[in-house]
Amino acid sequence: MAKKAMGPLAGIRLLLAEDNNISLEFFYTVLQRAGADVTTTKDGLQALHATRKQAFDILVFDLQMPFMTGTELADAIRGETANPNYKTPMVALTAHLQSDHFEEVLAHGFDRCQTKPITKNSLIELIQNTMSGTREGAITRNEAGGVEAMVWDRSAALTVTGGDEQVAVNMLELLVARLADQCTQLDKLIHASAFEDAGKVVHKLHGSARFCACGQLTDTARHMENALISGDSRAITQAMPALEQAAQALIAQYRIIAAKRE
Repeated sequence: MAKKAMGPLAGIRLLLAEDNNISLEFFYTVLQRAGADVTTTKDGLQALHATRKQAFDILVFDLQMPFMTGTELADAIRGETANPNYKTPMVALTAHLQSDHFEEVLAHGFDRCQTKPITKNSLIELIQNTMSGTREGAITRNEAGGVEAMVWDRSAALTVTGGDEQVAVNMLELLVARLADQCTQLDKLIHASAFEDAGKVVHKLHGSARFCACGQLTDTARHMENALISGDSRAITQAMPALEQAAQALIAQYRIIAAKRE
């Protein structure tokens, strides 16, 4: 006999669309442990196909994804009356969103809009509130607060994961695994003046660093992202060494953490 799922989200069929591996690791682990039956996709087009194949109880989408953004995905689902998830509750997740854009996001058919990072307990509460249909708090800002400029803030990371150090370290490992390659890719794009593509790389890096409570990398990635948005070549050139230094410091600290856990 199959073991019945237990937990505050037991039995909830949930579709999660998230292209950031670190966010995906966190969301999937928390939601699955809470009892939800979680289906994951890494881009908007995959998510749209998934919604056409089966009915879910709730849809959770990142706003910035490849092939189809979260708002485009929401428009497509709400526009397909034959889609089994035509009226399914939807939650929008984003790492960066200006205040005046929240209502615009909800206008695309989302029931709630939540900034990242979000803590374990708040994520579960977000799903429960959305499922219950309450509109109070439809727009929710990140309650985890800012990250101090530390290489890795263990206390802040544990706040996000609800005290689960293994999840916090797993997320950090995912970040560090690609960090050197991301810096190399970013440097090449900047030298080629491909600022738009560079902006996409650093945007994802910024969100990942913030989620993992890596303060120095968060700050330097934010400065780089702002410089790329402004197109200020001098500011971009000055931001790159600081970003690389923060990345090297994080890699070094992770090696110490990993050695202690062996």
